[in-house]
Amino acid sequence: MSCTLTKSNLRSRVLKNVFSYLDIFGYGYLTKESWVMCFKRRGRQVSPEEVANMLIEMELDPDANITFEGFKKMMADATEGE
Repeated sequence: MSCTLTKSNLRSRVLKNVFSYLDIFGYGYLTKESWVMCFKRRGRQVSPEEVANMLIEMELDPDANITFEGFKKMMADATEGE
């Protein structure tokens, strides 16, 4: 059995790990509350309003839940041209 780790496969694995870290409630999607808790986990206090503004800046609906597919698209858009 051959195991080939391509750049695309590695990127997908990394994104899945990051998404899993951010999905602290285990819902399978990210909420404003999960973003707030992740910032807190990293030692930074942010309000739900600050998270909403961050999501708006990324052209995302701050009241919507972000699925893994949406997260992948968000990250691809954020890194486009790098």
